[in-house]
Amino acid sequence: MDFSSLEFIEKIFSSEIAKFKSGPIKIFDKDSEKYKVEYFNELNKLQSDSVGFLKSIIDYFYTSRNLTLVVTLDNCDKREKESQLLMFEVANWLKNEFSCNVILPIRDTTFEIYQDQPPLDTVIKDLVFRIDPPQLQRVLKKRLKYIAQKSRSFQSDFTYQTYKGMSVKVSRDEVYSYLNSIVNSIFNNQYYKTIVIGLTGKNIRRGIEIILDFCKSGYLKEDEILKMRMYNDNYEIPNHRLSLILLKGNRNYYSDSNSKIRNLFNAYEEEVIPDPFARIGILLWLKENFKISGQSNVRGFHNTGILLNELVVLGHNRNNLLRELEELLKSDCITSEGSLTLINEGDYVSISSAGFSHLSLLKNISYLSTVCEDILFKQNQTARLIADNIVGRGNFLSNSKLVALDNAKTTIDYLIKYHEENFSLKLNIHDHVLSPTLETLMDIKMYLERKTESDSEYSFLRNANLDFKKGDMVLATVSGIKDYGVFVEFDGYVGFINRESYFGFKDYIDDNLDVGETIVVKVIKFDNNHKKFSVVIEDV
Repeated sequence: MDFSSLEFIEKIFSSEIAKFKSGPIKIFDKDSEKYKVEYFNELNKLQSDSVGFLKSIIDYFYTSRNLTLVVTLDNCDKREKESQLLMFEVANWLKNEFSCNVILPIRDTTFEIYQDQPPLDTVIKDLVFRIDPPQLQRVLKKRLKYIAQKSRSFQSDFTYQTYKGMSVKVSRDEVYSYLNSIVNSIFNNQYYKTIVIGLTGKNIRRGIEIILDFCKSGYLKEDEILKMRMYNDNYEIPNHRLSLILLKGNRNYYSDSNSKIRNLFNAYEEEVIPDPFARIGILLWLKENFKISGQSNVRGFHNTGILLNELVVLGHNRNNLLRELEELLKSDCITSEGSLTLINEGDYVSISSAGFSHLSLLKNISYLSTVCEDILFKQNQTARLIADNIVGRGNFLSNSKLVALDNAKTTIDYLIKYHEENFSLKLNIHDHVLSPTLETLMDIKMYLERKTESDSEYSFLRNANLDFKKGDMVLATVSGIKDYGVFVEFDGYVGFINRESYFGFKDYIDDNLDVGETIVVKVIKFDNNHKKFSVVIEDV
C-alpha cells in the first residue's frame, strides 16, 4: 500500500475532505484551476500534519472497524535507565494523543526503584504486570521434541569414528537420544542443575547457550557418545566431565574471558598490587546486604558509591573495583538499574542468581583447580607447582582427582598468604580484623583440609614425595625376590630394584641377597602409577 498515493490520502481523510467540499470551495467550478489549487493545498495541509495524518490512519484501519491498535515499544528493557524512563513518557504521549494501547517493557529493577518517582509515579498500577520466563528445563524438553519430529524427515544415516578406530553408524533418530542424555545428565544431578539454572537466571537464551556448549564440547569423547547410544537415554555423563565442560567449554585450558563461569580470583598484572579479591569482595558484600533495603528502598539494591567506599577501606583500588563491577555485570553476576554494560557510582546494584551460583562454586574442587589455570601468581614457585601437576610432572597423575585436590589446596594457601600480606586490615599492633574475603578463604581452606585428610590415597602419595627425595640413602628390608627385580620395604613404603639396572643381576642376587635381609638403597624417584619408589643398591 502506497501511503503517499492520492487514492489512499482521499480514503483516510474522507471526512475532512467531505467537510472541505461542502464549504466555501463550492463557489468554484470543480474543473476550474482555482478549485484544483485549493483542493491541492487542503490535501497537502492534511498530509503535512504528521500527528493528524497518523490519527486518520488509525481511525481508518482500526477505530472505524471496532479494532484497537496495540503499540509495543520493544526491547526498551535492554536499554539503560534514562532511556527506559524517557520511553515511558513517550508511551504516555502515544496513549494520550492516539486511540491505542501501548505495551512498554522495562526492567524489574527500573520499575521497582523508580515506581514512586516521576514519571513512573503516574502509571496505573493495575495495568502493570510481570512476564516471568518459562522454566529452562521445560523449554529444552519442548525443543528436543521438535528436534525429534524434524529428524524423522531425514532418511540418511551417518557414521563417526571412535578414538579406538571403531566405525559407528548412527540413525538421525538417535541424535535425539544423544541430546536428551546431555539434558538428563545436567538436570538429574541436583548440584549441576542448581548451577546451570542459577547461571541462566531469567535469561533463557543464556541457558540454551550453556546447553549448546555441552553438545559441542570436545570433552564429550566418542566413547561417551557411544555409551549414550547403548544406554538409550539412561546414560548420565560423569560429574568430573560435566565440570570440565561447564568450566572449559571447548578449550584445553581455562580462560576467564572465554568461559560462562568467571574466575572470582581474577587480577590484572598492570596494577601496582594485583588484586585477585575484587570480584569475590563485591559479591560477598552484595550477598551480605541482599536482604537489606538500601537507599533505593528496594531489597538487595545498594548504591555503588557506598559499596566502593566500604571495599576501598579493605585495600581495594576504586578504579579496579569499578572495572570488576562492569565485568560482573556483563556476565550477569550482578544486576544494575542503570546500564547493562557500564557502572556509575550513583547506580544501584544487586547480586543476581548467577552471582550466588559463582559463590557456591568456591567449595567446588573442580572449580578451584580449573580457575587456577588463569590466576595471576606473583610467586613463580606456586605457579610451577600447579603447572607441573597439570602436565603430569607433579606428585600425582595428570587429570586425576588428586591433582585437582592438590591444585585447589595450593591455590587457596597462596591466596590466603597473599591476602594477609597485601589486604589485611590492621587497626593496631594487637588487633587483626578478618575481612569477609579472608574469612571465606579460611573456610575454604578448612574444607579442603578435611578433604585431604579423609583421602588416604592423597595423603599417602603426598607424604611419599615429601618424606624421600632423589638421592636419599635409606635402610631397607628385602621383602621379595623375583626374576624381574627385588622388592624392599622402608618406613611404610615399598621400593623396587629393577633387574635391568644391573649387569649380571641374577648372579648378584643369588650370591648376596635373601628375603628379610637389610640393605642400603638409594632413592631414584617415586612412581605415581605403581605407588612405589624406584631404588638402586648403592654398592653395586
